[in-house]
Amino acid sequence: VNESSALINMAFGYGYRDGWQAGEPWVRRALELATNSGARAPEAFARGAIAQLALPAGLYTLARREAETALSIARAIDHREWTVMALSMLGRARLGVGDAEGALRLHEEMLRMAGELGANIWMAEARSNVGEDLIALGKPEEADGQLAASVVDSGDLVFYMIPPLTMRAALKLAAGDPHGALALTKEA
Repeated sequence: VNESSALINMAFGYGYRDGWQAGEPWVRRALELATNSGARAPEAFARGAIAQLALPAGLYTLARREAETALSIARAIDHREWTVMALSMLGRARLGVGDAEGALRLHEEMLRMAGELGANIWMAEARSNVGEDLIALGKPEEADGQLAASVVDSGDLVFYMIPPLTMRAALKLAAGDPHGALALTKEA
C-alpha cells in the first residue's frame, strides 16, 4: 500500500510537469498494486488520482468514470477524505463537459464534508471549485466570495492559492478593474 502511494506521488510529479502521458504509467501501476492488495482505500485514492491527472488533458469521460468508481468505493468504506477527493474530481469532470449545475451540487457536498473534516486543504479546494462553478453559472459576486475564502483556507500552500487568485483577477478584469486584477496577480 505504501508503494502505491509513492507511485501516485510520482504520477502527480510527472503528470503535473509533463502531462497525462508522463503520469499515466505511474498511476496505472499504483492502481494495479492497490487492486491486487485488496485494500479499498488505496484503490479509491488511485482512481481519484487517475481522474485528477486526466482532467487537465481533457479526458473527461475517463476522469468521470474513475471519479465515480472512487466515490463509490470511498462511500462504501466510509473513507471521508477520499470521498471528498472523488467529489472534487467528479465535479470538475462535469464542469469540463459544461454541466456547471451538476458540478456545483457535487462541490457543495464536497465543501460540507471538508468542513466536517476540518481540513483546510480540502476546504480551499472545495471553495475554489465552487467559485469556478459559480463563474460558469454567471454569478461572479458569489464566486468572488468563495474564491477569497479559498485563498484564506490555503494558508501558505501556494499550490492551492494560485488558482483562486488568478480566477479572482480574471473576475476583476472582466468587471473593468485592471488595477484590482493586477494586485491579485502580484499576490499570486
